[in-house]
Formats: sequence, C-alpha cells, structure tokens
Amino acid sequence: MTPIETDVTVLWQVTRPPSIDDASVQALVSHILTEERATGRWNVAVVLSTNHHIQALHRDYMGLDSPTDIMTFAYEPDTVPVADDDYAMAQGGDVVISVEQAAVNAEEEGWETADEILFLICHGVLHLVGWGDGAPGQRDAMLNRQREILGSFRQFG
Repeated sequence: MTPIETDVTVLWQVTRPPSIDDASVQALVSHILTEERATGRWNVAVVLSTNHHIQALHRDYMGLDSPTDIMTFAYEPDTVPVADDDYAMAQGGDVVISVEQAAVNAEEEGWETADEILFLICHGVLHLVGWGDGAPGQRDAMLNRQREILGSFRQFG
C-alpha cells in the first residue's frame, strides 16, 4: 500500500468565521483521507465562497440556477501533475462551499457556522474518494460516515 501524501490549499473568498482556520481545514482533509484509507498523492483545494459564486457554478455545471451549500469537482484521473515529479499524478479535486449557506444550515442545525463548514468539507472529500449520495440509502450512509469521521477528528484533532 502506497502511503498518502496530501497537499491541501484553502482559499477564503469571504471573511473567515471565528474558530476555523487553514490549519484545521488542512488537518481535517488529511484525517478524512486517512480514515478512508486513501493512498498516493492527493491535491485538494477547499474554496470558501459566496452564494453568488456557488449559484453560478450550480447553474453552469448542474443546470440549476440556485445557490447550494457545496459543490465538489473531482480531478480527472491521471491529469493533475505533481510539482516535484513530472510523471507522478495526483488524485483529488476542488471542494467549493458557500459560507453564507453554511451559516443558514448551521442555524437550522443549532450549531456554529464553523462546525457546518467542517461537516461540508467532510462531505466534499468523501465525494472525492468515491462516496455517492444520489439515492436515499446512500445519502444516509454518507451523512453517518461524516458524523463518524468528524467525531474521530475532534477526539484526536
């Protein structure tokens, strides 16, 4: 089994909510990949953005002209060159989150916006490693896995 290498980029296009920072986002992404037994090189960009930005993405890629909380864009296999090795390719993708929608979700759930952002990051990274949520059973399993991973992250993180 190849050990995992992660390169996590965090891009804030909005004001960062209290109690979350780049280091915690990077640590969570690495934790998720480890918990999911991912191997090889992983490049993940977490983009924390606005409803306006994610609505444009939702419209352009899904044909739905409305904001959403998260969109995940997996890299095509074997197309992301790794800077230090022209021949090695990385897996991963972009996880785009509307911080505005995360705040709405958090209020509905009764927790902090930062907690919702971490929950959504977990959701996006699970998509990158192959989880689907298109069917009701899949969605429930994925949400349960998110809770498990976040519980272990908080315990050890």
